[in-house]
Amino acid sequence: MSEELHYSTVVFKNPIISLLEEKKEEETVYAEVKGSAVTQRNPATAVDERPALHSQPFRGVAVCLGVLCVLLVSAIIGLYVYFSTALSEHNTKLVRELEQLTDVRAFLLASNQDLTNLNSNLSKANHILRCDYSKVSTANQRLAAEKEALSRERDRLNWNLRYIYQFENFPVNQYCSPKDDVGERKCNPCRSGWMLFQSSCYQILYHSSPWKTWEQSRENCKKNHSDLLVIGSQTEQEFIHNHTQYYFDIHHGYWIGLTDIANVNQWLWVNGSHQTDGFWKRQTGGGNCVLTVPNNAPLANWNAESCSMQNRWICESRALLCYHALLSLLFLVEEGPAPHSQNFGGVALCLGVLCVLLVSTILPLCVYFSTALSEHNTNLVRELEQLTDEHISLLAANQDLMNLYCKLSVANHILQSDYIKVSTENQQLKAERMNLSRDRDGLNWTLGVIFQLKNFPVDNYCPYEDANTKDRACKPCQVGWVLFQSSCYLFLHIKVPFGHLWRTWQGSRQHCKNNNADLVDIGSQEEQEFILNNTQAYYDEDHGYWIGLTDIAEDGQWLWVDGRNQNLTDGFWKIQPVWGRDCALTNPNNEPLANWNAASCGQRNRWICESKALIWSG
Repeated sequence: MSEELHYSTVVFKNPIISLLEEKKEEETVYAEVKGSAVTQRNPATAVDERPALHSQPFRGVAVCLGVLCVLLVSAIIGLYVYFSTALSEHNTKLVRELEQLTDVRAFLLASNQDLTNLNSNLSKANHILRCDYSKVSTANQRLAAEKEALSRERDRLNWNLRYIYQFENFPVNQYCSPKDDVGERKCNPCRSGWMLFQSSCYQILYHSSPWKTWEQSRENCKKNHSDLLVIGSQTEQEFIHNHTQYYFDIHHGYWIGLTDIANVNQWLWVNGSHQTDGFWKRQTGGGNCVLTVPNNAPLANWNAESCSMQNRWICESRALLCYHALLSLLFLVEEGPAPHSQNFGGVALCLGVLCVLLVSTILPLCVYFSTALSEHNTNLVRELEQLTDEHISLLAANQDLMNLYCKLSVANHILQSDYIKVSTENQQLKAERMNLSRDRDGLNWTLGVIFQLKNFPVDNYCPYEDANTKDRACKPCQVGWVLFQSSCYLFLHIKVPFGHLWRTWQGSRQHCKNNNADLVDIGSQEEQEFILNNTQAYYDEDHGYWIGLTDIAEDGQWLWVDGRNQNLTDGFWKIQPVWGRDCALTNPNNEPLANWNAASCGQRNRWICESKALIWSG
């Protein structure tokens, strides 16, 4: 039987491509396989299908590997992105921290610089405060010294016034020389004929006759505002012995103010003090009064004698000017050694010894300064190392600066407090100095007024407040006088006409001089108004009060009694003066600032006296 040959086309495919297309063709392949079991296949077809069936397991592996590759790639990309992001964020954080640290470092440097500047300023301020404090302290010391000097001067002036006020009428001319060409007087501590020793004046009576008893001698001293001598020290005893002289016989001497009249054997000085020791030669058996006998030893020459015995005597009073401290200083200067001739051999020896001493001093000094410089250099190197180490930490330096700033602030506060205290003390000292200066000037004014007089009427200025204690209360003006500024005025409102008590210009001036004053000298509008307010119209419109203005010396040349010239264009004239009327008066009937009239000096009027106030009101 003849067989029919069937030919089929066999196509060989790429295994990889078949794997990729496997899934799409799977259903068709399987359908063909199932169909081949029923349908009669030809041999060529059978041969082509067997390789396809063997390639199926590799496809799964390939798929798994492909998925794994995708996953790995995805993981790698994810990890790359993650680590890249994390690294970028870390770098950004580090950069930010670095910038912050840089800013902090810059801030610390600036802060340290600011603190250094503040500390420098505080140090300068403290230095200025210390300088100001030192200056004010020095000024306070100077003010304290001036205050002490003013206190001593005030005490000296008060000493003088207290002595003057013991008198009822102080004899100025006995203490002060006549006025010189410029009207000044020179005053001495003691009266003429008296001797000064320390702060007392002594009058040693050398009269050959008459001598006096103890009581008569004391009465004579009291008339001269003194008392019998009171000896209070060995130096005073020696001074008395050196200034007394032997006379008549060995029993006669000079009465001193020591007696036991009040109580036998209870020796008392005239000032009330007790005498316990003394410079006795014979204390008992003689009498109740004591005299010093020059014929005896200097420190044993007191004898007790009968109080009725007649002897010379010694009076003692306080010195007017308290120069004790000055005299002591002068004595110290005078006691210095006098120059003597020099021995040139001794000078050479001294110079040789001096040279040896200098050499022995200079060598140790050289060694000392060399060692000191070496140590100082070592210290500088050590300090440099320390400064290098301290530079490491800015925070530590900052803290140190902060502490220093706090300390300087506290020190500045303390210095300011101290400065305020010394400034307050300075103001107080200035005020005290001003008060003392005012007191000093017032006392000098008072003494100046007193010393310009011939006799100072103490009772008229300083009446007793208490007759028992003899305390006086001094006033600027005498009783009946009126005080204005720094002068006292006496307005003579005498009502009796012509006959007795009104006076000519010369008579009025003489009355003023008898009262240690002069006719009024008007120097200002205020004084003119004061004069007018204390005068009153009387008798008629031509009468007034004489003032101290005249042209008697030269016609038309009007002068005040103190020598000051008065121009006719100035002053308070009502009518210009005419010839023949040479003296001026103030007339209360006229206008306040135009009431001076020229009148005949022989006309009788009331008058006004003026003198300086005893107590300064400046």
